[in-house]
Amino acid sequence: MQPLKFKRYINWLFLVAVLSLVVIKTIMRPWVRQNEFHEAFTISLNSLPNFLEALVGVPVMTMVLLQLRHRQMQLLQKLSERSMYFISTFLAAVYVITQELKIHDIGGNNVYDPNDLAASVIGLVFTLSLMLRYGFIRSQKPDNQGISK
Repeated sequence: MQPLKFKRYINWLFLVAVLSLVVIKTIMRPWVRQNEFHEAFTISLNSLPNFLEALVGVPVMTMVLLQLRHRQMQLLQKLSERSMYFISTFLAAVYVITQELKIHDIGGNNVYDPNDLAASVIGLVFTLSLMLRYGFIRSQKPDNQGISK
């Protein structure tokens, strides 16, 4: 069984999102709190991690579902790749929205903020749109020996 190969933009998406999360939470937030900035900038900066978490969460859920389907999980065999995108977005939405609404604290001690909830929803919709537009898996073309490059 050939391993799945994900499109390059997914790798960049992860890299940029994770690095941005680190920079925002460790450098930018403390700096903004110590200095006075416009309220809209402060709110945006504080909500950006929610957007980025959705940006990472949907592809992670998609990878899990696609790997399960790739490993011949019967339940997922009949679903199209597009269906997987919608299911993974729904699962990620359930997680981020229930976390923001304080139904659970998995992943950190959250404080309810409607701006964070909006940023999460925008991140979910944005990521779903990216995946619908550009796909997720690179096509695997066999060479002369039937082995994918």
